[in-house]
Amino acid sequence: LLTAAESACVVKMNDFDSKCVARIMHGFSNLGFNPTLFLPKVFEKYQDVLDEFSAQDLTLFTVSLGKLVVEPNHVFSKALSKRAKALIPKDSSSSEGKGRRNQTVYASMMDAHLNAQMLWAFGRLGIRRSAFATQGILYASLCVQEHVEEDLAAVLWACCRLNLKLPSNLLKNASLALAMHAEKKVSRSLAQSLRYLCLLYTSD
Repeated sequence: LLTAAESACVVKMNDFDSKCVARIMHGFSNLGFNPTLFLPKVFEKYQDVLDEFSAQDLTLFTVSLGKLVVEPNHVFSKALSKRAKALIPKDSSSSEGKGRRNQTVYASMMDAHLNAQMLWAFGRLGIRRSAFATQGILYASLCVQEHVEEDLAAVLWACCRLNLKLPSNLLKNASLALAMHAEKKVSRSLAQSLRYLCLLYTSD
């Protein structure tokens, strides 16, 4: 059934826009199905026009690749990283840039959650030394307080997995955020975050 669905997607490829492609891949990845015929068509069609993907759709698509552990070719990976970096808010380091994730001006940009998910996906795919990863970690360090426990765990795991150079304030801010979460409840995500944090402190 899934093979037949993939074949139909290949035939209709030219009718799909970026939003459709992201949701198709989301469905396949949730079912654990690697669409080996469909994906090459996607890479070929979008490697030069990834700017058609919104932050949400690009993250959904990349997370789907991460779930299936399907690393794109070098050209597509480079384009993916460039597009993801471009979606990080330019003034995220300023006081005015913080806390505006729900405003219209940032509707098409990365927020803390999407950034964390994208970092997780890059970690799963092992995409190191990318334009996005370095900037994504910097952005994450500036909005740690916005992360829910699962997102914080994803960011810290990506740091460990990709062996990234950490911003000086990330460990401190992450420690404070974890302490705040621990006051409310202790969860699996919190335990994972503490483990990754210990690894990062050891390697720092």
